[in-house]
Amino acid sequence: MAYASDLSNEQWDLLEPLLVTPGKRGPRFGADLRRVVDGMLYIAHTGCQWRFLPAEFGPWTRVWSQFRRWSRNGTWALVLAELHAQARLALGRMQAKPSMVVIDTHLARGASNGGVTLHRRGGPYGYTNGAKRIVAVDATGLPLAGRVVSASTPEPEAVELLLADLAASGQNERLELVFIDRGTSKRRARQLSATHDCDVRRVGWDEPPRDDKGQRISGPSCTPGASRSHTGSSGASAAWRARSRTRVVQQAPGCRWCAPHWCCGHWRRSATRTSWR
Repeated sequence: MAYASDLSNEQWDLLEPLLVTPGKRGPRFGADLRRVVDGMLYIAHTGCQWRFLPAEFGPWTRVWSQFRRWSRNGTWALVLAELHAQARLALGRMQAKPSMVVIDTHLARGASNGGVTLHRRGGPYGYTNGAKRIVAVDATGLPLAGRVVSASTPEPEAVELLLADLAASGQNERLELVFIDRGTSKRRARQLSATHDCDVRRVGWDEPPRDDKGQRISGPSCTPGASRSHTGSSGASAAWRARSRTRVVQQAPGCRWCAPHWCCGHWRRSATRTSWR
């Protein structure tokens, strides 16, 4: 029985040289290798459990063990790198290897009864029980490398893992610029630049407003009992308040219990609880 996830003859001709490598003692794989790969793609498309793999693909242990072996020895990373190089040339790029990549992470929430990785909390404030996906893409938007790690993995460590994967698969031959988000500190970004011989640059997250002298504009004082009158304030402070209130009010409209902290657009006096709008 054929499934929509099965490889076509043209696709298998492209993948077979990358997966079938000669061994010292003869062929490493049996004649059912294509059926095994089709079973892996069926799992990836449907998301079913390994034990519920249809019988047409053979024993599920055969498919699972081969997938695990290729994941551990880096075969999938090499396959992705080769397919990415061919896709770049097909899109009209002059070079098969990229000179600029973007690395970002995303948290995927997992079930409470998941595996070991899904039991390690991470993310903002350590509240997310799941895994962290790390992906590197180039200017075409095509992925070069990817990893799934525990949600508790720090952002700098996740970036370093993916940079090491790019080096292992030969994707860093022309690499000059790497964009990452600001979850990585400036000091750590400089260390990564020196280690991997490329410019690791932090982007994202709007910078706080600055005045004419280049100094950061501070928000109103959060000291309990401090006056928060709008009269007599400078234009720069008024711009800061307008910007901050516009951004945060959409997240927490109508907050009545924020005094004496400046946490939403409703500012209140700690003594009289007179609202400022």
